[in-house]
Order: sequence, then C-alpha cells, then structure tokens
Amino acid sequence: MDWRIPLLAFMVFLASAWLPATADPGRVELFLRNRPFSGETRVLRGEVYSVLEDLLSALDLSWSRQDHLLLVWSRPGGGPALTGPPLPLILDGRNLRVPQEAFAGRVWVSVADFARTTGARYIWNRQAGSADFFPAAFVARHDSPNRVVTDGKGSNGSPLRLQDLSWRVEGDPPRMRGFAVVCNAGATSLREVVLVLEVQDDAGRPCGGFSWPCGDLPPGKDLTWQFPIWTDHEGVRSPHPTLRMEHRRS
Repeated sequence: MDWRIPLLAFMVFLASAWLPATADPGRVELFLRNRPFSGETRVLRGEVYSVLEDLLSALDLSWSRQDHLLLVWSRPGGGPALTGPPLPLILDGRNLRVPQEAFAGRVWVSVADFARTTGARYIWNRQAGSADFFPAAFVARHDSPNRVVTDGKGSNGSPLRLQDLSWRVEGDPPRMRGFAVVCNAGATSLREVVLVLEVQDDAGRPCGGFSWPCGDLPPGKDLTWQFPIWTDHEGVRSPHPTLRMEHRRS
C-alpha cells in the first residue's frame, strides 16, 4: 500500500476540520450595560457590527423611515423592520455618520462608530472575543453647557429671533413643505447656529424632524431655511412644525 494515500487522507481531514472556523465571518459576544446583548453581532473587516434594529431596540429608541432617511428618536417605541439598503441615520435631528452594511437581508452598523458618534463608551477585547458597550444618555447637543437653546422669542437671553415659520400640507400621501426665517437681533455674531425642526401631531407627539447647522450669523443679519419635505406615512392628525434654535454660548 502506498504510504502517501493515508497521509493524503489525514491532510484532507485536517483541512475539513479547519476550514469552517476560518470561513466563519467572525462572531463576538457583546455586552450592553454589563448584560449580554441578545441581538445579532459579527466581525466584518476587523470591526464589530450589530444588526441596527437589534441595537436600537436594546437602547430603548424609536425609529421610522422618512423618504430616504431613517429618523431615530431618544424615546421608547421601536419601529419597523429595517431591511433593504442602509439609509442615512438621523438621531434627534443629528446626522450620525456611521458605517452600515446590508448583509443577509438585514442592516448592520459598526458598533464602535455608533458608540463614538453618540458619546458611548466602547471596549473591544479581541483576544477574548467580547465587547462592552456603555451607552451615554441620549441627549441632544443643545444640552451641553456651551450651548444656548431658544424658541426665538427671547428665551434664555438669546438674541436669536424667529421672524417667520410657514408651511403647508398637501398631496397624497400628505407632504409638508415650508420655510423658517430667523434673525440675529444682537450686537455680536452668533457662533455655530443650528436650527432643529420637529414635526408634531395634534397631541404634540413627535413624528419626524430635521436639523440644519447653518454656521455663524452676523449681527443684524437674517437667514431663510427651506426645510426638507416631510412625508406622512402614518396618517398623522394635524401635523405641524415646531422650531428650536441653538448657538454657542458667548
């Protein structure tokens, strides 16, 4: 009997035992607030990814699709199944620039980048194959002590004024179009001005929103924002916009 035949069979056995482990795209055990994360995770291109829908649910967030955007709000409620191509992710009006992937019929998000953009603490132990995610309180940027928030009517001593907020709802499905005009009534420039528009129903519940970081606003100058079109996919009663403005504290 040729001695090479059993040797070849042994090599084939080793290869078949080794291949499944190396062909696996990689999995990692993720802990959220020191508790095992029940959603799907895996390692893609050397980074930990989670199914976006699973991560949002675990963080007690709510979400909805709005045209080409995925709007996420820092309040419980959940949302529709997230399938198909990834959409730009907007959290409380802020654009979260995080890598997303469509894989196995679901949308996956980089956990490290999601943590970075939301202020969470993230630790990945590659050797142990585990990661820890400690979410920050989901508060909008205006909660910073370096920011001033105003309704445009002189609140908080801000010279930023709302001069006009006009809109109309028409079409099928209903679409809201409109614009806002704000002015710096002070004697100095306002730094890092941001306009945040929230669409609400007749009970004051948020139904969507947009934000516009419009930069610095010189004294005595005004600006006009034609905000993006909001489409009603849920039969909202009496949708209307509210505007919040913020800028850097002097």
